[in-house]
Amino acid sequence: MEKYKATKTLTERLVKHYGRLIISDEAYKRKLLKETKHAYILSDSLDVFLDRDFPSIQYVRRIGDSDPVRSKKLEEFIDKMVPAAANYVFLSDKTSLTEYKILMSITPYAIIGDKESESIRKTFYKTYDADVREAITSLGIKDFFELYHAYLHNNEKFNQLFCNNFEKFKEEFLEFLQSRTYDNSNETRLDPFDSKFKIEKLNTRLSEFGIKYIIPTIKQASWIKKHEIDLLIDLVKTHTPQIDKNPLNIEFLRFLFEIPYEDRNLEMNKYMFKNFGKFLDQELILLKEYSNGKYFKEYFELLDAGAQEDIARLVKNVEVQNQDYNHFLWMMGSKDIRLDYLKLYKEEAEGFINYFKERALEEKKVMLKDIMNCDFVNEKVADWLNQNESDLLREVGFNG
Repeated sequence: MEKYKATKTLTERLVKHYGRLIISDEAYKRKLLKETKHAYILSDSLDVFLDRDFPSIQYVRRIGDSDPVRSKKLEEFIDKMVPAAANYVFLSDKTSLTEYKILMSITPYAIIGDKESESIRKTFYKTYDADVREAITSLGIKDFFELYHAYLHNNEKFNQLFCNNFEKFKEEFLEFLQSRTYDNSNETRLDPFDSKFKIEKLNTRLSEFGIKYIIPTIKQASWIKKHEIDLLIDLVKTHTPQIDKNPLNIEFLRFLFEIPYEDRNLEMNKYMFKNFGKFLDQELILLKEYSNGKYFKEYFELLDAGAQEDIARLVKNVEVQNQDYNHFLWMMGSKDIRLDYLKLYKEEAEGFINYFKERALEEKKVMLKDIMNCDFVNEKVADWLNQNESDLLREVGFNG
């Protein structure tokens, strides 16, 4: 597909998703055209002016039309008159004429720049539309199509595309290292390393993956100590691939936590969250999941204890509290999280009792007063309170 058609194919679809931009600033126009990758004027410019027959309302139309197009708003006129593929419209000032007051000139453009390329990646990541796929390829846009479908099915291709085959190498190399045998001096021969991997190539791969370890070549030594092998095993086990060498990988990684839930692979997202968390805003992801998401628990459990404490402190300040997640956090050890204790009282006796035990004295009194005024009696809770908090019950009942 030639580039003009490819550009129009994609901009027309972008307009359907995001609308079009109307620009009048001359400096911005110049900057946009200078920095864009693909820009085409789609039709002759249109002169827009006020109609003298309708002085009370600002109508616009085209000069010379026998049946002029009138609209109450400029945006409506543009939608009617410019080609569907015009994702940008440039406005330019015009001089006034005697008979009509010309307001501006309109020039429609189809433009694909960096911003549009990003929108294309995030909009058409799963589409099999042949025209879209061909247009993306024709313009040389790096997109998420292959990555996404490999991610969705968690197949070997994803390891190849995203992780540069690290997981496959990791599995094979660890199996080899852990199968080594040692003599009485706790040494193993280097010959098997060379025959299976070629040590020079192996060192190159380790370096490419970011693992800082150099195995001696056959010319340098014949044996290697067990503690060195143990160190290498630990380095390989704990290492994650350097995905930041490709900026598209980082963009895709973050994108996976933005797409609709029905398009996600939860197990893969958990793997990404755990292993590539340094490239993610984990706190923001957790706050969004807490407020209106589905996977708060799954991601929270992947954090270390310190990060879990930070998240528990953050969610206490969320305006609308998620009581289901609050109960989960409380069960995970965040005892200062506020729960809907009346809901617990009615539905979960043991949960209410455990929560009640952790409260301060004055808060316990408030809780007891509320359940005394409740039209429901939880017999298990009542029995426990009579056995363990009889004095407090009498004090609250007397004061009430």
